[in-house]
Amino acid sequence: MYTKTKLRRKQDPNKFEQIYAELENIYENNFADIAKKVNNRLKTVIFVMIIATILLLITLIQATTGSGTIDVRIPIIGIALILLSPLIYTGRTPEEKNFVKDFKMTILDKLVKSFSKELTFHPVSDDKNSILDCYKEIGFDISQSPYYSIVDDVIDGKMSNGNPIRISELLLRKRSGDDTITIFQGLFVETDLAKNINSNICVIDQHKALVDTSNYTKLELESSEFEKLFNVYTNNQIAAAQLLTSDTLTKLSKLREDYGMIFDFVIKNNKLYIRFEVGNMFESIQQKNRLDKEDTLVYYSIINYILLVVDEINKIVDESGI
Repeated sequence: MYTKTKLRRKQDPNKFEQIYAELENIYENNFADIAKKVNNRLKTVIFVMIIATILLLITLIQATTGSGTIDVRIPIIGIALILLSPLIYTGRTPEEKNFVKDFKMTILDKLVKSFSKELTFHPVSDDKNSILDCYKEIGFDISQSPYYSIVDDVIDGKMSNGNPIRISELLLRKRSGDDTITIFQGLFVETDLAKNINSNICVIDQHKALVDTSNYTKLELESSEFEKLFNVYTNNQIAAAQLLTSDTLTKLSKLREDYGMIFDFVIKNNKLYIRFEVGNMFESIQQKNRLDKEDTLVYYSIINYILLVVDEINKIVDESGI
């Protein structure tokens, strides 16, 4: 998982302050009032449930201890309040129901456009199957059939250098006996390479497994520090060795060390695919009727880091002698 402190230290504070000020202004003008309504409704539901619980506990204590006559009105009121709670919540206005979606579409879209005006944030993926198929076809977790999968928020479009990119939030889990195990939770990135190297190279986190290695051989690396982080598999050992020089290994290791965020990647068919282990992402960053600055900075930092890694790998490929 990423380290928030390291991410924060790597940002340009003046640039972020400017972006946050713009986002905060949009929030105050468009979402502050509806956020109060949503939060007040949730508080009402919680309050009603607490009262109902207290009333039912009183009845239970009286029944088990035999202290006093049980007033049947008390449990009836408690049950009525429990039944009333969902009605309070489902009685939301259309504005309240669409709050999170509208909030994301406006605030987070503005945030990603601070990196490139051609990037767009989508709160719901319209292409879930394509993203999952792509994830599996390149070799990630290929034998571990997910018990269920979620493809939620997606960023797509073009980076500032014009390269197309798609960043998808993925949650993949599988059943193991009576337990459900998370295979992957984070962001999955797809983008074009700077040039075609006619080779497949898989740089996989040491603690993860590239299950389908039947068409690959493991590359022995010159960097012991890099080997602590990654395993490398390839169908072209010469090309992989040319690409993953000692300088390259140092750069990639330093990126992970400096930012404290785990990533691994696959180069295949002139495409670059990267996984970032960031856990749950892009939930509402409004808290207590305000735009949370800390969480906004974390999202900003993660997107910045992803684009930095993409640029760095593309630069390594472009400058290689392959």
